[in-house]
Amino acid sequence: MLHPFPEIENPSLYTKAELYFFDLTRLLKEDGINIEEYSHKGNRFINTMIDLARERLPINANLFLTAYNSLSAHDQSMLFRICVYPLLSKGTERQKENFCSRVEQLLASHG
Repeated sequence: MLHPFPEIENPSLYTKAELYFFDLTRLLKEDGINIEEYSHKGNRFINTMIDLARERLPINANLFLTAYNSLSAHDQSMLFRICVYPLLSKGTERQKENFCSRVEQLLASHG
């Protein structure tokens, strides 16, 4: 089980990127975009998602992209694995439940 996300006064760049990523995934799902459709793109998934967000969603995708691009390659990989994997069709129900729970915690702490 994933650990609860702590409340942070001054979130790191990693945390900010993670929060924006969760906002994007939430809004994409609310907008009826089938995230699994884009999962086959592999590393291009995030860029595809950001492009969709720029066109269709009320979120500052440029700010997310800036934060994401500022991460090290290792942290980008970790962020992708932590955030995207549970959304893929191959993820287990338990992983999806943990992901949804963590998203709710992150969004609650995000404001």
